[in-house]
Amino acid sequence: MIQKEQILARFEKVYASTSDNSQYQCLCPNHNDKTASLGIKFDGDKVVINCFGGCETGDVIQAAGLNWSDIMPDSVDNDYRPNKRFNPFAVLKSIKNDVLFLYLCANELKQNKPLQESDQQKLLDLTGRLRGIYDDIK
Repeated sequence: MIQKEQILARFEKVYASTSDNSQYQCLCPNHNDKTASLGIKFDGDKVVINCFGGCETGDVIQAAGLNWSDIMPDSVDNDYRPNKRFNPFAVLKSIKNDVLFLYLCANELKQNKPLQESDQQKLLDLTGRLRGIYDDIK
């Protein structure tokens, strides 16, 4: 069985988000993450992984070089795919900074100020990501 430290070593900018060191936040290896949007929870011999940016768990574990048997060792089926669960709080938490960025862009445009090219690209990427989240939960 793969150890907790071996799993955490597969991720970047890992920090404990609970005092009992059972939950962690880190960068998601499946998308260009800059805000530690991946949650990892150790629950006995199972590991719960959730990307608040909307990535599928299977895609995240594959990007980290893991497989289902690493995070669910008692599972006979290594191709296990859990049902999608919609957690509205997780979605809101993941987009709180995005909403602020959208507001700042809208405010600049309202004042007839052009957006910098980097902000235009970020806005385009953000729009695609938000639309993807919507498509995944509907």
